[in-house]
Amino acid sequence: MSRCLIFRLISLTVVFCLVSLFVGGCRPQSSPSILPAETFEPSPTPPSTLSELIDVLATGGAEARIGAAQVIAEMGTEAEEAVPVLIDNLSYEGSYGVRLVAANALGAIGPAAKRAIPVLISVMRDDFVHTRSAAAKALGQIGDKSTVPALAEALYDEKESVRMSATEAISLLTGEEFTENITLDENGISEKVKEARRWWEDIGQYQNWSE
Repeated sequence: MSRCLIFRLISLTVVFCLVSLFVGGCRPQSSPSILPAETFEPSPTPPSTLSELIDVLATGGAEARIGAAQVIAEMGTEAEEAVPVLIDNLSYEGSYGVRLVAANALGAIGPAAKRAIPVLISVMRDDFVHTRSAAAKALGQIGDKSTVPALAEALYDEKESVRMSATEAISLLTGEEFTENITLDENGISEKVKEARRWWEDIGQYQNWSE
């Protein structure tokens, strides 16, 4: 095959591709009911309104819900309207990541998410360690002292990360200052957690934490 013929075939192919792209780009596209998950990656300027993000949390797949919850967490206290649907996502069975980011978002919303407390306490028994940690942290951020007994129970969790999150939440709620020594003993328990346990066993459990 001559070079001239090859060049003409290549040229025709390029022209065909360009025309296809132009026609495809100009064809009207129907708006999806749910934006792609990557649209909801955290950013300084949230890509959608709160109502749209709430809709994704209610109807989207796991990845879309995770992205939406991350953006809502950045909104903080301004996202109080999302609390009910975030609570629903704490029970999402298809992905532990959805439960984790929902807990993070509720913690970021703070005291306005108080109605989530019963479900967050149940999430502290989740199979996934990071979800349990997120739930403990959220309880501390919400700021209700009545959750101290539940957090004290988490001081005896099998994983140090959960125990540490519970320790820090208790400190935040009670004003108790525990040592900053996080050196682990032969059982993998830090001095900080052991000090929090001693406080609970000697003092905390005898106090009235109901509000």
